[in-house]
Amino acid sequence: GETLLVEKGQLVWARNQQRITDFLSFYDGGDAGDTYNYHKPQPDVVVRAGMTDMVSMQSTATYERLIFRERMRIAPELKSDLSRSRGLSLLDLTTTVTFYDNIPGIYFRTTFTNKAKDHRLRAHIRTNIKADHILTDTAFGLTRRDIITDGAQVTANPQLNIFPMQTLAAVEGEKETLVLMTRGLSEVEPIQEKDEVSLALTLLRSIGWLKRGNGTSHGVAAKGSQHERDITLDYAILPIEDANPSKILRAGQMYNAPLQAFQYHEKPDPISNQYLTFDNDSAVMTALKPPQTGKGWIVRFVNPTDEEIAGTLTTHGKLSSAKLVNLAEEDQAEYVITKNKINVKIAPHKIHTLRLEFSNT
Repeated sequence: GETLLVEKGQLVWARNQQRITDFLSFYDGGDAGDTYNYHKPQPDVVVRAGMTDMVSMQSTATYERLIFRERMRIAPELKSDLSRSRGLSLLDLTTTVTFYDNIPGIYFRTTFTNKAKDHRLRAHIRTNIKADHILTDTAFGLTRRDIITDGAQVTANPQLNIFPMQTLAAVEGEKETLVLMTRGLSEVEPIQEKDEVSLALTLLRSIGWLKRGNGTSHGVAAKGSQHERDITLDYAILPIEDANPSKILRAGQMYNAPLQAFQYHEKPDPISNQYLTFDNDSAVMTALKPPQTGKGWIVRFVNPTDEEIAGTLTTHGKLSSAKLVNLAEEDQAEYVITKNKINVKIAPHKIHTLRLEFSNT
């Protein structure tokens, strides 16, 4: 029931009797800041990309894909006084938008060759959701980011609505939550447009300074940070029926570490086993690794919900020891093992780390 189409040079997402017009657009403006802070040059011109007539489709047994090209002309660099220089640099963007069969979500890939300096390219994604905050993920949970709409505050501190995101940003609506997922550390700005939230995702910050100088300082140059090269960027939109924090975090994990398939040269043994299971989906596993010292495995869970999580952890190998440890992997308590099973309880918004050791027999 979902459709992506191009109408009058704009991408339209139609689904569930709802249409999001101008669903995805690209904007570029100058960046006189450094790797820590965005700083708009004065004066500056924000340019919107225009869609060309190069639109095509691909259809296979596993996916449907829309491919389109957009073009914009931007200033080639900043002058020494941090104002934008005259002249134009051409920026051609090719974007593929993919529906995969039986996999929810919309998957984007944008490619281009960056030849300009001192600019910021962003993708604006409309959500059609009214909200006063967004959620972004951290290493062990979700953080609420309030959207500041007071003009005086935004003018005084233009960074107030620009937030870091490790893998995702989510907008909660009455009927569903839209999750924006990326690969690599990104920044996002929620923008109120007609009382609805659009997510401005930074695709590229082309700057030349680790710390830009001023009248009394020469600053610290950052080699390679102008990114004058071919760029490929992946991001995705996933609708989720509710704002369940475990589902949101797990969506970001799956997008950044998708399931991989390998072809065997010979037919493998059909017998298979799950080497580790936990029977409560509300817990999110954030680490599975060898310990820093000693034998066994470290398994780390986080409970991102407001309620205690209780479940049974089961291993295929014969458990000889199961201990609760802290982040320094120091023993805190020992679990009772019953037929390679232990009962685990995780308090709300807490990290829970286990050290598992196995018998050789």
